[in-house]
Amino acid sequence: MTTTLPHTATLIVMTFSLAAARAQDFSRYIWEFPQSSNIQLLADKQWLLEDLRLEIDKVLAAGHLAPYYFNAADLHHEGYFLYVAPGRIITTLAWAYPHLTPEQQAKTRTYVAAELANPKYAPWAGKALPPYEGTGREGFGQSKGFNFDRWWGMEGQNRPYMHTYYGLWLWGHRTGDWPTIQKHWDSIKSFYAANARFAELYGEFGAHIAMARMARRFGDQATEQSALAALAQCFKAGLDPAAMEKTSLKYFNRLTQTRGNPIRSTNFMLLNMSPEVGRYIKDHAAEPILAKNEASKRSYPHWWFIAPPYGTWAGNIGPDCEGNGLPREIFGMIYPVERWVAGTDANTLASYMTSGPDGLGDCYWLEPLVWTIEAYGTTTWVDVSR
Repeated sequence: MTTTLPHTATLIVMTFSLAAARAQDFSRYIWEFPQSSNIQLLADKQWLLEDLRLEIDKVLAAGHLAPYYFNAADLHHEGYFLYVAPGRIITTLAWAYPHLTPEQQAKTRTYVAAELANPKYAPWAGKALPPYEGTGREGFGQSKGFNFDRWWGMEGQNRPYMHTYYGLWLWGHRTGDWPTIQKHWDSIKSFYAANARFAELYGEFGAHIAMARMARRFGDQATEQSALAALAQCFKAGLDPAAMEKTSLKYFNRLTQTRGNPIRSTNFMLLNMSPEVGRYIKDHAAEPILAKNEASKRSYPHWWFIAPPYGTWAGNIGPDCEGNGLPREIFGMIYPVERWVAGTDANTLASYMTSGPDGLGDCYWLEPLVWTIEAYGTTTWVDVSR
Protein backbone atom coordinates (compact mmCIF):
# COMPACT_ATOMS: atom_id res chain seq x y z
CA MET A 1 0.00 0.00 0.00
CA THR A 2 2.76 2.42 0.90
CA THR A 3 4.35 2.04 -2.52
CA THR A 4 1.17 2.62 -4.48
CA LEU A 5 -0.02 5.79 -2.75
CA PRO A 6 2.74 8.07 -4.11
CA HIS A 7 2.24 6.52 -7.55
CA THR A 8 -1.51 7.17 -7.38
CA ALA A 9 -0.92 10.70 -6.18
CA THR A 10 1.49 11.28 -9.05
CA LEU A 11 -1.08 10.06 -11.56
CA ILE A 12 -3.71 12.35 -10.08
CA VAL A 13 -1.36 15.34 -10.31
CA MET A 14 -0.39 14.44 -13.87
CA THR A 15 -4.04 14.04 -14.90
CA PHE A 16 -4.97 17.34 -13.26
CA SER A 17 -2.03 19.11 -14.90
CA LEU A 18 -2.91 17.72 -18.31
CA ALA A 19 -6.53 18.79 -17.94
CA ALA A 20 -5.50 22.25 -16.78
CA ALA A 21 -3.05 22.65 -19.64
CA ARG A 22 -5.65 21.51 -22.14
CA ALA A 23 -8.24 23.93 -20.76
CA GLN A 24 -5.74 26.78 -20.83
CA ASP A 25 -4.80 25.92 -24.39
CA PHE A 26 -8.40 26.48 -25.50
CA SER A 27 -7.80 30.23 -25.21
CA ARG A 28 -6.13 30.30 -28.61
CA TYR A 29 -9.40 29.27 -30.27
CA ILE A 30 -11.27 32.04 -28.48
CA TRP A 31 -8.94 34.97 -29.06
CA GLU A 32 -7.00 34.20 -32.26
CA PHE A 33 -8.21 34.69 -35.85
CA PRO A 34 -6.62 33.61 -39.17
CA GLN A 35 -5.28 36.74 -40.85
CA SER A 36 -4.28 36.38 -44.51
CA SER A 37 -1.57 38.55 -46.06
CA ASN A 38 0.52 38.72 -49.23
CA ILE A 39 -2.18 37.09 -51.38
CA GLN A 40 -0.79 36.19 -54.80
CA LEU A 41 -3.40 35.15 -57.37
CA LEU A 42 -1.82 34.12 -60.65
CA ALA A 43 -3.46 35.01 -63.96
CA ASP A 44 -5.28 31.68 -64.19
CA LYS A 45 -6.79 32.19 -60.72
CA GLN A 46 -8.08 35.75 -61.11
CA TRP A 47 -11.51 34.31 -61.81
CA LEU A 48 -11.79 33.53 -58.10
CA LEU A 49 -11.83 37.23 -57.26
CA GLU A 50 -13.92 38.13 -60.30
CA ASP A 51 -16.57 35.54 -59.41
CA LEU A 52 -16.70 36.74 -55.82
CA ARG A 53 -17.34 40.33 -56.84
CA LEU A 54 -19.87 39.29 -59.47
CA GLU A 55 -21.88 37.20 -57.02
CA ILE A 56 -21.80 39.86 -54.30
CA ASP A 57 -23.10 42.37 -56.85
CA LYS A 58 -26.06 40.07 -57.45
CA VAL A 59 -26.82 39.90 -53.75
CA LEU A 60 -26.62 43.67 -53.33
CA ALA A 61 -28.92 44.20 -56.30
CA ALA A 62 -31.43 41.60 -55.07
CA GLY A 63 -31.89 43.07 -51.60
CA HIS A 64 -33.10 40.89 -48.77
CA LEU A 65 -32.92 37.19 -49.67
CA ALA A 66 -35.55 34.64 -48.69
CA PRO A 67 -34.60 31.08 -47.66
CA TYR A 68 -33.46 28.98 -50.61
CA TYR A 69 -36.04 26.44 -51.76
CA PHE A 70 -34.33 23.30 -53.04
CA ASN A 71 -36.33 20.65 -54.85
CA ALA A 72 -34.71 17.72 -56.64
CA ALA A 73 -37.94 15.77 -57.04
CA ASP A 74 -41.32 16.20 -58.73
CA LEU A 75 -43.31 16.83 -55.55
CA HIS A 76 -43.67 20.12 -53.69
CA HIS A 77 -43.75 18.33 -50.37
CA GLU A 78 -40.25 16.99 -50.99
CA GLY A 79 -38.85 20.51 -51.11
CA TYR A 80 -36.05 21.46 -48.75
CA PHE A 81 -34.78 24.80 -47.45
CA LEU A 82 -31.33 26.27 -46.90
CA TYR A 83 -30.15 29.55 -45.36
CA VAL A 84 -33.12 29.78 -43.04
CA ALA A 85 -31.33 31.27 -40.02
CA PRO A 86 -31.89 35.05 -39.80
CA GLY A 87 -28.77 37.02 -40.63
CA ARG A 88 -26.92 34.16 -42.34
CA ILE A 89 -25.89 36.33 -45.31
CA ILE A 90 -24.08 38.79 -43.01
CA THR A 91 -21.36 36.24 -42.28
CA THR A 92 -20.80 35.79 -46.01
CA LEU A 93 -20.66 39.51 -46.69
CA ALA A 94 -18.21 39.97 -43.83
CA TRP A 95 -15.86 37.37 -45.27
CA ALA A 96 -16.11 38.92 -48.72
CA TYR A 97 -15.75 42.56 -47.64
CA PRO A 98 -11.93 43.05 -47.83
CA HIS A 99 -11.90 41.71 -51.38
CA LEU A 100 -14.64 43.98 -52.74
CA THR A 101 -14.24 47.26 -54.61
CA PRO A 102 -14.71 50.49 -52.62
CA GLU A 103 -18.11 50.98 -54.30
CA GLN A 104 -19.20 47.47 -53.36
CA GLN A 105 -17.98 47.95 -49.80
CA ALA A 106 -20.12 51.07 -49.41
CA LYS A 107 -23.19 49.26 -50.73
CA THR A 108 -22.48 46.28 -48.49
CA ARG A 109 -22.42 48.50 -45.41
CA THR A 110 -25.84 49.86 -46.37
CA TYR A 111 -27.14 46.35 -47.01
CA VAL A 112 -25.97 44.98 -43.66
CA ALA A 113 -27.28 48.00 -41.75
CA ALA A 114 -30.71 47.42 -43.31
CA GLU A 115 -30.69 43.71 -42.43
CA LEU A 116 -29.78 44.46 -38.81
CA ALA A 117 -32.40 47.19 -38.56
CA ASN A 118 -35.21 44.80 -39.50
CA PRO A 119 -36.39 42.82 -36.45
CA LYS A 120 -37.40 39.89 -38.70
CA TYR A 121 -34.07 39.58 -40.53
CA ALA A 122 -31.42 40.23 -37.85
CA PRO A 123 -29.60 37.29 -36.18
CA TRP A 124 -31.62 37.83 -32.99
CA ALA A 125 -34.95 37.56 -34.86
CA GLY A 126 -35.59 33.93 -33.97
CA LYS A 127 -35.15 30.49 -35.48
CA ALA A 128 -36.18 31.16 -39.09
CA LEU A 129 -36.65 33.86 -41.70
CA PRO A 130 -40.13 34.48 -43.11
CA PRO A 131 -40.30 32.12 -46.13
CA TYR A 132 -42.16 34.45 -48.47
CA GLU A 133 -40.32 37.72 -47.88
CA GLY A 134 -37.46 38.86 -50.07
CA THR A 135 -35.96 37.81 -53.38
CA GLY A 136 -35.94 34.11 -54.13
CA ARG A 137 -32.43 32.70 -54.07
CA GLU A 138 -33.39 30.21 -56.77
CA GLY A 139 -33.01 32.98 -59.35
CA PHE A 140 -36.60 32.96 -60.58
CA GLY A 141 -37.96 36.06 -58.87
CA GLN A 142 -40.57 35.49 -56.16
CA SER A 143 -39.43 33.40 -53.22
CA LYS A 144 -40.78 29.87 -52.89
CA GLY A 145 -42.09 28.69 -49.54
CA PHE A 146 -43.82 25.45 -50.50
CA ASN A 147 -44.32 23.28 -47.45
CA PHE A 148 -41.96 25.37 -45.33
CA ASP A 149 -43.56 24.12 -42.11
CA ARG A 150 -42.67 20.52 -42.97
CA TRP A 151 -39.05 21.36 -42.25
CA TRP A 152 -39.39 24.23 -39.76
CA GLY A 153 -42.63 23.53 -37.95
CA MET A 154 -44.90 20.51 -38.02
CA GLU A 155 -42.18 17.85 -37.87
CA GLY A 156 -40.46 19.52 -34.95
CA GLN A 157 -37.35 20.52 -36.87
CA ASN A 158 -35.16 22.78 -34.79
CA ARG A 159 -32.25 23.60 -37.06
CA PRO A 160 -29.30 25.35 -35.43
CA TYR A 161 -29.46 29.11 -35.84
CA MET A 162 -26.95 30.64 -33.41
CA HIS A 163 -24.02 30.36 -35.85
CA THR A 164 -25.10 33.69 -37.36
CA TYR A 165 -23.73 35.43 -34.25
CA TYR A 166 -20.22 34.72 -35.50
CA GLY A 167 -21.07 36.90 -38.48
CA LEU A 168 -21.80 39.85 -36.20
CA TRP A 169 -18.31 39.78 -34.74
CA LEU A 170 -16.78 39.05 -38.13
CA TRP A 171 -18.56 42.03 -39.68
CA GLY A 172 -17.15 44.37 -37.05
CA HIS A 173 -13.68 42.89 -37.31
CA ARG A 174 -13.40 42.81 -41.11
CA THR A 175 -14.99 46.22 -41.70
CA GLY A 176 -14.32 48.25 -38.56
CA ASP A 177 -18.03 49.06 -38.51
CA TRP A 178 -18.40 48.43 -34.79
CA PRO A 179 -20.96 51.23 -34.19
CA THR A 180 -23.52 49.37 -36.32
CA ILE A 181 -23.07 46.29 -34.12
CA GLN A 182 -22.85 48.10 -30.80
CA LYS A 183 -26.11 49.98 -31.19
CA HIS A 184 -27.89 46.60 -31.26
CA TRP A 185 -25.94 45.19 -28.31
CA ASP A 186 -28.90 44.95 -25.94
CA SER A 187 -30.87 42.87 -28.47
CA ILE A 188 -27.81 40.76 -29.30
CA LYS A 189 -27.00 39.81 -25.72
CA SER A 190 -30.64 39.30 -24.70
CA PHE A 191 -31.24 36.78 -27.47
CA TYR A 192 -27.92 35.10 -26.72
CA ALA A 193 -28.77 34.73 -23.04
CA ALA A 194 -32.05 33.05 -23.94
CA ASN A 195 -30.64 30.75 -26.65
CA ALA A 196 -26.95 30.13 -25.91
CA ARG A 197 -27.65 26.59 -24.72
CA PHE A 198 -28.66 25.61 -28.25
CA ALA A 199 -25.23 26.47 -29.68
CA GLU A 200 -23.80 23.04 -28.86
CA LEU A 201 -22.52 21.66 -32.19
CA TYR A 202 -19.13 22.31 -33.78
CA GLY A 203 -20.84 24.58 -36.30
CA GLU A 204 -22.40 26.62 -33.50
CA PHE A 205 -19.39 27.05 -31.21
CA GLY A 206 -18.57 30.24 -33.12
CA ALA A 207 -21.55 31.97 -31.52
CA HIS A 208 -19.88 31.78 -28.10
CA ILE A 209 -16.52 32.84 -29.52
CA ALA A 210 -18.19 35.86 -31.11
CA MET A 211 -20.00 36.82 -27.92
CA ALA A 212 -16.83 36.63 -25.84
CA ARG A 213 -15.02 38.87 -28.33
CA MET A 214 -17.85 41.39 -28.71
CA ALA A 215 -18.46 41.54 -24.97
CA ARG A 216 -14.79 42.27 -24.33
CA ARG A 217 -14.79 45.03 -26.96
CA PHE A 218 -17.93 46.58 -25.49
CA GLY A 219 -16.76 46.22 -21.87
CA ASP A 220 -19.52 43.81 -20.86
CA GLN A 221 -17.71 41.55 -18.40
CA ALA A 222 -20.78 39.58 -17.33
CA THR A 223 -21.60 38.56 -20.91
CA GLU A 224 -17.96 37.76 -21.61
CA GLN A 225 -17.80 35.43 -18.62
CA SER A 226 -21.04 33.77 -19.65
CA ALA A 227 -19.70 33.11 -23.15
CA LEU A 228 -16.39 31.80 -21.81
CA ALA A 229 -18.23 29.41 -19.48
CA ALA A 230 -20.28 28.13 -22.42
CA LEU A 231 -17.11 27.64 -24.45
CA ALA A 232 -15.50 25.62 -21.68
CA GLN A 233 -18.42 23.19 -21.88
CA CYS A 234 -18.37 23.15 -25.69
CA PHE A 235 -14.66 22.45 -25.98
CA LYS A 236 -14.98 19.66 -23.45
CA ALA A 237 -17.91 18.09 -25.32
CA GLY A 238 -16.15 18.53 -28.67
CA LEU A 239 -13.41 16.12 -27.65
CA ASP A 240 -15.90 13.31 -28.35
CA PRO A 241 -16.98 13.58 -32.02
CA ALA A 242 -19.22 10.50 -31.77
CA ALA A 243 -21.19 12.11 -28.96
CA MET A 244 -21.27 15.35 -30.93
CA GLU A 245 -22.80 13.54 -33.89
CA LYS A 246 -25.44 12.05 -31.61
CA THR A 247 -26.25 15.52 -30.32
CA SER A 248 -26.70 16.70 -33.91
CA LEU A 249 -29.65 14.34 -34.33
CA LYS A 250 -31.64 16.57 -31.99
CA TYR A 251 -31.49 19.27 -34.65
CA PHE A 252 -31.39 17.26 -37.86
CA ASN A 253 -33.93 14.70 -36.76
CA ARG A 254 -34.82 13.59 -40.29
CA LEU A 255 -31.49 11.75 -40.23
CA THR A 256 -32.92 9.31 -37.73
CA GLN A 257 -35.37 7.99 -40.29
CA THR A 258 -34.46 4.63 -41.80
CA ARG A 259 -35.06 5.72 -45.38
CA GLY A 260 -32.60 8.56 -45.00
CA ASN A 261 -29.90 6.53 -43.29
CA PRO A 262 -27.25 6.86 -46.06
CA ILE A 263 -27.05 10.63 -45.58
CA ARG A 264 -25.90 10.12 -42.01
CA SER A 265 -22.41 9.66 -43.43
CA THR A 266 -22.37 13.43 -43.82
CA ASN A 267 -21.26 15.86 -41.14
CA PHE A 268 -24.19 18.05 -40.17
CA MET A 269 -22.47 18.77 -36.86
CA LEU A 270 -19.80 20.69 -38.84
CA LEU A 271 -22.18 22.84 -40.88
CA ASN A 272 -21.37 26.58 -40.48
CA MET A 273 -18.09 25.81 -38.68
CA SER A 274 -15.77 28.77 -38.14
CA PRO A 275 -12.00 28.59 -38.79
CA GLU A 276 -11.27 28.76 -35.07
CA VAL A 277 -13.30 25.62 -34.45
CA GLY A 278 -11.58 23.91 -37.37
CA ARG A 279 -8.27 24.70 -35.70
CA TYR A 280 -9.57 23.27 -32.42
CA ILE A 281 -10.65 20.07 -34.20
CA LYS A 282 -7.27 19.81 -35.92
CA ASP A 283 -5.56 19.96 -32.54
CA HIS A 284 -7.93 17.74 -30.54
CA ALA A 285 -10.12 15.55 -32.77
CA ALA A 286 -8.52 15.46 -36.19
CA GLU A 287 -8.36 11.69 -36.73
CA PRO A 288 -12.08 10.84 -36.40
CA ILE A 289 -13.23 14.03 -38.17
CA LEU A 290 -10.87 13.53 -41.11
CA ALA A 291 -11.93 9.88 -41.36
CA LYS A 292 -15.56 10.91 -41.43
CA ASN A 293 -14.82 13.59 -43.99
CA GLU A 294 -13.13 11.05 -46.27
CA ALA A 295 -16.13 8.74 -45.88
CA SER A 296 -18.41 11.54 -47.06
CA LYS A 297 -16.16 12.20 -50.05
CA ARG A 298 -16.26 8.52 -50.96
CA SER A 299 -20.05 8.51 -50.68
CA TYR A 300 -20.33 11.65 -52.81
CA PRO A 301 -17.20 11.80 -55.00
CA HIS A 302 -18.54 14.82 -56.89
CA TRP A 303 -19.65 16.67 -53.77
CA TRP A 304 -18.52 20.07 -55.08
CA PHE A 305 -20.89 19.99 -58.10
CA ILE A 306 -24.14 21.95 -58.10
CA ALA A 307 -26.80 19.49 -56.91
CA PRO A 308 -24.73 16.36 -57.68
CA PRO A 309 -27.09 13.53 -58.69
CA TYR A 310 -27.10 11.43 -55.55
CA GLY A 311 -30.07 10.52 -53.36
CA THR A 312 -31.62 13.66 -51.93
CA TRP A 313 -31.68 14.87 -48.32
CA ALA A 314 -35.48 14.85 -48.50
CA GLY A 315 -36.58 11.96 -50.72
CA ASN A 316 -36.37 8.20 -50.32
CA ILE A 317 -33.04 6.50 -50.92
CA GLY A 318 -32.76 3.42 -53.07
CA PRO A 319 -34.89 1.91 -55.86
CA ASP A 320 -37.90 4.03 -54.89
CA CYS A 321 -35.89 7.25 -54.69
CA GLU A 322 -38.19 10.23 -55.30
CA GLY A 323 -35.46 12.53 -56.53
CA ASN A 324 -31.74 13.00 -57.00
CA GLY A 325 -29.49 15.90 -56.15
CA LEU A 326 -27.78 17.14 -53.00
CA PRO A 327 -28.20 20.71 -51.76
CA ARG A 328 -25.17 22.85 -51.02
CA GLU A 329 -25.02 21.74 -47.40
CA ILE A 330 -22.67 18.97 -48.53
CA PHE A 331 -20.21 21.68 -49.65
CA GLY A 332 -20.68 23.44 -46.32
CA MET A 333 -19.71 20.30 -44.43
CA ILE A 334 -16.73 19.05 -46.42
CA TYR A 335 -14.90 22.19 -47.57
CA PRO A 336 -14.33 23.70 -44.08
CA VAL A 337 -12.70 20.45 -43.00
CA GLU A 338 -10.51 20.50 -46.10
CA ARG A 339 -9.43 24.09 -45.43
CA TRP A 340 -9.11 24.26 -41.65
CA VAL A 341 -8.47 20.68 -40.54
CA ALA A 342 -6.85 18.81 -43.43
CA GLY A 343 -4.84 21.82 -44.65
CA THR A 344 -5.57 21.09 -48.32
CA ASP A 345 -3.40 23.10 -50.75
CA ALA A 346 -4.75 26.20 -52.49
CA ASN A 347 -4.82 24.76 -56.01
CA THR A 348 -6.90 21.77 -54.90
CA LEU A 349 -9.25 24.09 -53.06
CA ALA A 350 -9.58 26.18 -56.22
CA SER A 351 -10.56 23.09 -58.19
CA TYR A 352 -13.58 22.67 -55.90
CA MET A 353 -14.73 26.21 -56.67
CA THR A 354 -15.11 25.60 -60.41
CA SER A 355 -18.64 24.36 -59.82
CA GLY A 356 -20.03 27.85 -59.31
CA PRO A 357 -22.76 29.04 -56.91
CA ASP A 358 -26.16 27.41 -56.57
CA GLY A 359 -28.55 30.37 -56.70
CA LEU A 360 -28.19 33.83 -55.17
CA GLY A 361 -26.13 34.30 -52.03
CA ASP A 362 -24.90 30.71 -51.89
CA CYS A 363 -23.16 31.06 -48.51
CA TYR A 364 -21.73 27.54 -48.49
CA TRP A 365 -19.95 28.29 -51.78
CA LEU A 366 -19.12 31.99 -51.36
CA GLU A 367 -17.35 31.64 -48.02
CA PRO A 368 -15.11 28.85 -49.34
CA LEU A 369 -14.45 31.10 -52.33
CA VAL A 370 -13.04 33.74 -49.97
CA TRP A 371 -11.09 31.12 -48.02
CA THR A 372 -9.62 29.83 -51.28
CA ILE A 373 -8.51 33.31 -52.33
CA GLU A 374 -6.88 33.80 -48.94
CA ALA A 375 -5.23 30.37 -49.13
CA TYR A 376 -3.02 31.88 -51.84
CA GLY A 377 -1.52 34.13 -49.19
CA THR A 378 0.16 33.65 -45.83
CA THR A 379 -2.18 32.75 -42.98
CA THR A 380 -1.19 33.92 -39.50
CA TRP A 381 -3.24 33.45 -36.35
CA VAL A 382 -3.43 36.86 -34.71
CA ASP A 383 -4.70 37.96 -31.30
CA VAL A 384 -8.02 39.82 -31.62
CA SER A 385 -8.74 40.15 -27.91
CA ARG A 386 -7.86 43.83 -27.82
